[in-house]
Amino acid sequence: EQLRDSLKKWWDGTTFQTSTSSTLFSEKYKPGGTVSIVCGNHWVARVIERGDDEAGLGRWTYIGLQGSQHTKILHITWYNLCKQGVTTVGDKTAFNQQYTILREKFPDLDINPTRQSVLDM
Repeated sequence: EQLRDSLKKWWDGTTFQTSTSSTLFSEKYKPGGTVSIVCGNHWVARVIERGDDEAGLGRWTYIGLQGSQHTKILHITWYNLCKQGVTTVGDKTAFNQQYTILREKFPDLDINPTRQSVLDM
C-alpha cells in the first residue's frame, strides 16, 4: 500500500510485483524479497504477465511486456544469496529464511539455498 501510494505521486501509471519468503516476521523490517516495477501508462498498457517465486522463498519477481509485432520482453528481478553456510548467518537473514523453508520441504537433502536458487531459475 505504501509503495503504491509513493509510485502514484511520481508516475502517470504504475504496476508492480513483489515477492517475499513465507517466513513470518513480527517486525516491519524483513531481509530479502524483490520487487519489479513498470512505470508510465505506455509501458503499463503492455504488461501481459507477472509473477513471483512460487516456492515461497521470495527470490524473484517478473513482469512480461508485449513489444512491437511479435517481440516479448521478460524483466526478471532476482535476489541471489551470498555464499554462506548455515552456521555463519544470522537468524533473520534471507539465507536463513530460505534454508529453513527448504529444510522443511526436503529434510533428507543437503540444503544449499544459493545453489538451489540458480537451479530453480
